[in-house]
Amino acid sequence: KYTVAILALLGYFSSQQDVNALQLSSDIQFDSIWGDALDGADTSDYGHDTPKAYMEKEKPKVDTKAIERKRKAAAALAQKKQQDKAEVEQDIEDMDIELYTFAKTVKPSAFHKAMAIKEKLEKKGYPPQHFRVSLVNLWSKGFKHDAVANYQFVREKLQDLDVAEKNLNRNIDSKAQFDIFLNTANDVRDGFKKRYGVKEWEP
Repeated sequence: KYTVAILALLGYFSSQQDVNALQLSSDIQFDSIWGDALDGADTSDYGHDTPKAYMEKEKPKVDTKAIERKRKAAAALAQKKQQDKAEVEQDIEDMDIELYTFAKTVKPSAFHKAMAIKEKLEKKGYPPQHFRVSLVNLWSKGFKHDAVANYQFVREKLQDLDVAEKNLNRNIDSKAQFDIFLNTANDVRDGFKKRYGVKEWEP
């Protein structure tokens, strides 16, 4: 009886060992499968730094002071451009007034003032598109009666003035041409006033 019991126990333990061995073999096989799978995967994304890598990056803070400085700088620049434009327009208007005054009075001071404004505009980078002396056109329309403007004396005088005017406008900075023009203009003006009087002609 004892022999049978011992044999039975030995058989149990033997079968239990087989079961354990089978379970161990199965676990080893399972671990081997996962090991092979992991070996084929890119595990760099699953390191200890992974949580940080996948955190949403903190957005840079908006520098409101810098934005405000840029806005003010842009506004100041726009204001300066507007002021410069207004100054240029005023200078051009003043220049035209001086040229008109010169055409009416033949005063050299008016011409020199117009030239000074012209140079000022050029230095600013805004050279005037039109700068010219224009007496002939104004003086030819100064007669009370249109028929007088067709008199030979008037036409000859205006022709002399026209030649001097064109030469000056071609060389507006030439003192010699200005002096010639000034003498011609004074001669024409004096001739008209002497012959026709201020009641008939006025520039």
